Amino acid sequence: MAVRALQLSMLGGEIDISDHDPKGAIGVTILLPGGRSVSLWRGSANVTLDGTDKATVALYEGMAIAGAGTKWQPLSSGKGAVFGAKEEISTHPIPGKTDWSTDPGAPPSFVLVRGSEGGVVGAAWSAVEGAGTYRIELAKDAEMTGDETVTSAPGTVFHSDPLGAGSFALRVRAISPDGIVGPMSTTTMLRVAHISLPKGAFAAPDGNVVMADGTGLDIDDPRDLEVATVIRHDMPDDALFWTPASTKIMLGSGDRREIRIRHAPSHTKTSFVLVRRTLRAHISFAPKPARWPANPIDITVKVEDPSGYIDAAREAITVDARLDIDPMNLQWQHNGDTWTARVPPQTSGGGPWVIRVDVKDSAGVSIGASLCDIDGPASARDPALQQAVFRN
Repeated sequence: MAVRALQLSMLGGEIDISDHDPKGAIGVTILLPGGRSVSLWRGSANVTLDGTDKATVALYEGMAIAGAGTKWQPLSSGKGAVFGAKEEISTHPIPGKTDWSTDPGAPPSFVLVRGSEGGVVGAAWSAVEGAGTYRIELAKDAEMTGDETVTSAPGTVFHSDPLGAGSFALRVRAISPDGIVGPMSTTTMLRVAHISLPKGAFAAPDGNVVMADGTGLDIDDPRDLEVATVIRHDMPDDALFWTPASTKIMLGSGDRREIRIRHAPSHTKTSFVLVRRTLRAHISFAPKPARWPANPIDITVKVEDPSGYIDAAREAITVDARLDIDPMNLQWQHNGDTWTARVPPQTSGGGPWVIRVDVKDSAGVSIGASLCDIDGPASARDPALQQAVFRN
């Protein structure tokens, strides 16, 4: 059996050592200030030096010996040691490994946020016997090899600061009151995704997203996300038809679509409901049929929303009225959900004419259009034009 030796000098900080070399054994010796040292033979351990005389060792598995001068202490798996002043050393239990909690009250590990706002994600874990605090490590890659954010908490819940879009890896370690570092938890993944609402869409007070025909939600980064449409509320997730999410989620042909989106690695999901925007403008003309120059024409625009999501009386609509192709400068009167205007008779030209009315909502989306054909003196002389169709 091949045996190799490795010697490190440690002046401060922390190091994790793991020796599982299938080709042989590596003996690792870590030299600490003050003539102290730790020797590990197979297994895994943590050594921490806090910049003072204090140093701690946690042996998770394998064999080790720690000490200085004539005072040495053998360590077995699951034991820790604390170096005091000079050659003093004492053994202590190691805090256990943290397990992630499935408590429904735990912070969400996956969130969808609108626009460029940051998302708050997190996790919870079960309390560990012998823990004084918990160290929380957050990184942007599952291997935790990149830049990390390290913080600590006395409790068993972590809420992140608002994070930008992306995937994040989280792990936790319990630390004893003596400073002995427990083993790492498994890595759990967190995810923040951004969605953008299409033109004219809005989030209603009940959380539903109200949107116009032919529009969809935009997802900035659909990687590792899956989407499913809920047909029945009593269907379990594993009975839904999950497909990889795309950059756009459409409302579809119905008036309502309940969507579930889940983060595939963690199976954490969120849901929302898309509702068709039903704001409509009903346009009427009186009298109809009309003939100029005898009749002024009254135009009435009545706006309604059968779904009840939009207050038609408060909607800032715009009305574009044209005589043939020329804009008409009408004085519109607004009363509640109704807009009215009068068109005086055309006194020049022989007709016929067409009034075109197009109504748009506050987002500039067309919610109604109509035409009115008008006879005139010229059309009265032309039998073919007397058959003009008045349509709404």
